[in-house]
Amino acid sequence: MEVMVRKTLSNWSCKDSVEVRSEAVAMTIDFALRQIFSGDLENASLEISDMFRNLQQGLISFPINLPGTAHHKYLQIRNRVTEMIREVVRKRVAESDDERGGGDMLHHIIEEKKIQSFLTEDFIVKMTFGLLFAASDSLSNTLALSFKLLAEHPLVLEELTAEHEAILKKRVNSDSTLTWNEYKSMTFTLQV
Repeated sequence: MEVMVRKTLSNWSCKDSVEVRSEAVAMTIDFALRQIFSGDLENASLEISDMFRNLQQGLISFPINLPGTAHHKYLQIRNRVTEMIREVVRKRVAESDDERGGGDMLHHIIEEKKIQSFLTEDFIVKMTFGLLFAASDSLSNTLALSFKLLAEHPLVLEELTAEHEAILKKRVNSDSTLTWNEYKSMTFTLQV
């Protein structure tokens, strides 16, 4: 996760402006796809994150399925994403364990499917769709709100910056990942 955040922030630093919520959706969808499906949907990551950006409007729309309505668009997006997920699930179920190996969430769900009868293909597809939506929606809104609040409270941002710069100055290698001791030393950050 830290590597992905660093990469995203590096990309943001090259832009004049960033729509945080939209970019956070892309980042969280990419991360969630890697955790759930490994690389099976890697090429579709950008397409899926674009679709998920539009899902929220459809969820809070009046549920009339007529072309041109937000609800109709939501249903089309949901169907497209669930079909992409269904293709991966079918492919994975057909593969033997030797061909694939394990490690991602879908592998473990498919292993449980052999034991648990309620884990149908449809259930797995709907569950993973729900996980992707929950991950993208909650985290992207939280990040956008955090950026907004930090922008409105420059003294808090200044204190956070000072705390993080002090940690970076103590490091031998400035590119190393965050350690547990560094995390525990972030007394102000943990309160924000």
